[in-house]
Amino acid sequence: MLLISSAAATDVGKVREKNEDNFYLCGKMRDGNESEPTLLRDDTRRDAYLYAVCDGMGGELCGELASEIAVTALDGFKDDFDERAEEYFEYANELVCREIRRQGGRMGTTFAGLWIKDEKARAYNAGDSRIYLLRGGHLMQLSEDHTQAQLMYKQGLISKEEVKTHPFRNRLTQHIGIFPQELELVPHAVVNIPLQAGDRFLLCSDGLTDMLTEEEIRSLMSEGDTPTAIAGSLLRSALENGGRDNVTVIAVSVDKASSEDEELFSFLKDFSDWS
Repeated sequence: MLLISSAAATDVGKVREKNEDNFYLCGKMRDGNESEPTLLRDDTRRDAYLYAVCDGMGGELCGELASEIAVTALDGFKDDFDERAEEYFEYANELVCREIRRQGGRMGTTFAGLWIKDEKARAYNAGDSRIYLLRGGHLMQLSEDHTQAQLMYKQGLISKEEVKTHPFRNRLTQHIGIFPQELELVPHAVVNIPLQAGDRFLLCSDGLTDMLTEEEIRSLMSEGDTPTAIAGSLLRSALENGGRDNVTVIAVSVDKASSEDEELFSFLKDFSDWS
């Protein structure tokens, strides 16, 4: 039996006035306080786990509203996201587009989500918020960066190194808040990832990945012994390196249950079935 634990951390950073990021931690979201960093943990045993990081764009209240809409909409899908992911993206996209029509101007949000059930994981993303898996000391990016620079790299127009500094590295090709008549929203998905004891997942906005190298991220994830420690150290390091953008991270740990945990869980399940 595997135990899932997690923690989320977010901060406005050292430059921005508003935090346009938001997160979804199995039903918990950012409280809206801009002046103080937020750190939440979740160790509750569940049948399924749903996590997401959303990085809003559109400036001040617009970006903040778009990311809030996206994470709030997840509540209606938290029990069966794996079966209704396509429906969620259509629904959230329509909600944001409806707000665009109401307010005028443009807004949108990235999405990086992780679904865990029956000791398997699924990763979904639209935009440049990332999802990583640390396994056996190796850091793997599960998400795909939906940027114009990344697209140019895939087309062979620029090198992988040039992507990091290209003027179009932050110009998104996919995000929630796309009008269907302009472009089709096609999230990236990696499904049926078998979990292993010791796995560590990370969901993050580009406020983290623009401030830390992947080697720095790997090292901090390897050193942390709990999701709270990992999330806290990643957030602090991004701020120490400049904190030029809002920073949001969710750390998820997969650990082998002790015999005592297994006995307790079996008892609680039997009691629930009996009730």
